[in-house]
Amino acid sequence: MQQDGGKRVAQGRLGRLRGAVAGSLGLAALFAQPAVAAIPARVQIEGVLSGSGIPVVDGAYDLTLNWLDDGASGTVLAKSGPINVKVVGGHFALSVPVDAAAAAKLAGAKDAHLQVQVGNEPALPAVAVSAAPFALHAATAAQVTCSGCIGADAIANGSIAASKVGFNFAGSAAKGGAALDLECSGCVGVAELKFDNDVDLGGNSLKAKNGTFSGDVTAKTVTATAFVGDGSKLTGLKLPQGACKPGEAVTGIANDGSMTCTKVAGALPADGLDDVSGGMLSTEFSESVASVGATGIPDNTGSDATSILKAPDWGKAKSIAIQVKLSNTDLSTVRLRLLPPDDKKVGIVLCDPCGEKDAKALTQTWSDQLAPKTGDLAAWIGKSPAGDWTLIATDSSFCVKQAPGNEAICDLTNKLDGTITSWSVTAGVVSAQKIKAAGAFLFHVGDKPPVPCNATTFGATYANSAEKALHVCNGKDWAAVFLTIPGSKENPVNSCKDLQTKLPTTKSGKYWVTNGGDPVEVTCDMETAGGGWTLIADETGVPCGQNFPDGWNDGKSSDAQVAGQCTRVHGMWGQGTIGKKAFNLLKVPHTEARIFGRYYAIDSWDNEANGAQMWVDGGMKWSAQKVWNQVGQGNGWVTANFTPAPWGSNNGPNGYWQLENATGAVAHNSETLNLEFRTGIDQDAPDESWGFSHVKIWIR
Repeated sequence: MQQDGGKRVAQGRLGRLRGAVAGSLGLAALFAQPAVAAIPARVQIEGVLSGSGIPVVDGAYDLTLNWLDDGASGTVLAKSGPINVKVVGGHFALSVPVDAAAAAKLAGAKDAHLQVQVGNEPALPAVAVSAAPFALHAATAAQVTCSGCIGADAIANGSIAASKVGFNFAGSAAKGGAALDLECSGCVGVAELKFDNDVDLGGNSLKAKNGTFSGDVTAKTVTATAFVGDGSKLTGLKLPQGACKPGEAVTGIANDGSMTCTKVAGALPADGLDDVSGGMLSTEFSESVASVGATGIPDNTGSDATSILKAPDWGKAKSIAIQVKLSNTDLSTVRLRLLPPDDKKVGIVLCDPCGEKDAKALTQTWSDQLAPKTGDLAAWIGKSPAGDWTLIATDSSFCVKQAPGNEAICDLTNKLDGTITSWSVTAGVVSAQKIKAAGAFLFHVGDKPPVPCNATTFGATYANSAEKALHVCNGKDWAAVFLTIPGSKENPVNSCKDLQTKLPTTKSGKYWVTNGGDPVEVTCDMETAGGGWTLIADETGVPCGQNFPDGWNDGKSSDAQVAGQCTRVHGMWGQGTIGKKAFNLLKVPHTEARIFGRYYAIDSWDNEANGAQMWVDGGMKWSAQKVWNQVGQGNGWVTANFTPAPWGSNNGPNGYWQLENATGAVAHNSETLNLEFRTGIDQDAPDESWGFSHVKIWIR
């Protein structure tokens, strides 16, 4: 209470009532009930709306207030609303007017309760309403001055402002200051917090999903699973500086950020291939060039014996040796000089003298390890020994043929004393042209090339597993180097044409083809009409008295004399007969066929149209006709006597058509060839007849 204008005024605030309610929403309500008979015109209500313990979404909600006589009967004394209320963080506050009629009912209520309904939701359980002093004013108390005359239990919570009291509250350090003993969760918004000094967590950790700091971060230890950024502003961290020289690579970074570089270009020596390949590959070779035939040594004539060897460019030498073998009656009078490619005047003196008195044979090797008399062969190490090497032998005394052992050496006729029997230049080199493998060299294996064949891949090689051949790129196409001869049983081909494509120089003969199963041996014709023909059937050599191969439908064959030779023929005589057979072509791929055979026209044919016919796969591929007393018409006719005739006479001229000459190649590509011989003659065998033989089929 305070003194105000000589009047004593009692001020109060609405009492607070908080309670948890069931349902999808929760409510905490603040209601003020008058402490005297007079009811205020408005009632202040505060509360919290939540669902499952979580504040509802911010927004406006319609609230309806039911004032009940008690919490049991649920008799509604008065109703307010619906009222549209703004809710933030679940909290709301509203001022509800109370008319005189409602005030009278509330004043007489035995146990007033408040029931809240949110929108169309079911009404929440009723909450009891507590009474508290509210704006009670008494004229006699307007200027009251006392100490202790009003107890704390008579003052509603929050009804006295901090500025009106002289004591600390809520544990603040200063009057009206911040609370020191506040314990709550969610009751203080972030917007109401501001740290004006360091926060000491007392040994506890601060956990956060993200953190943003506008100032410095100071820590004894920073542990993170990832660091994003270039680190250029981190103190104490030296970023790498500088760059390595050409031919060098970074091998480390020093504490000051400088790079440690090591030379890599040329680090592997020229002869280091064996080191990096485990001894499996090497470019080191021993190369040699040697003389052919002996060179006579002039016998103290003032001339020299000269022999020249030309060494190719083998590569750089790691060692070099000169070996000489010669004969002379007295080596103590012989001098040997060597002119290497870069010295054609002074040279190297190998020996002078080249032996003891009367010694007659010399076999000697000089090298970079065994030095000659003058000069240095070791100077050639690291150089290519390519060029002309010249050996010069000089004899400074006459030979005596009669001396012991000299007769076979001393040639007085030709004025020669012995010979340079042989000599050689040998160099251990690191080659720049070839590589030696200590084991088998394995190429890429596949049925398709690993790279395209063009000018840039010239020389590329791989092993073709399908063709059993090495394929080498010639700059345009892959050329096959066969490891197993195509057309053999071990490496069968698809057809004779396939064999001709792989080996264009193949001669005619027997070869093996695959028919999707076991290889089959066939005959190939590599000459006729460009070659590449595969023989499928051959009935040209059936002797008299034997039957033709199985498969013909006629089942008839007989012997006849054709041009005086016994010939086995299919004897289908007279009109209406058909001789046919289906030939299996062994699944050999092809697009054309050549069909050989003889078609016989015997006796009195009366020029019937298409008297002779050959059909392939149901289509007529050839036909011809004949008048009884004339030769057959069309290509391929051969006149020949044919006996015996079926009726015992032979009105000619008779003969046959040679079918391949008459038809040529026919188009064909299926796996089976159905061959038929038919006739167009219109009489029985006793009058006119026909037959065929010598069937042979080629395909390509």
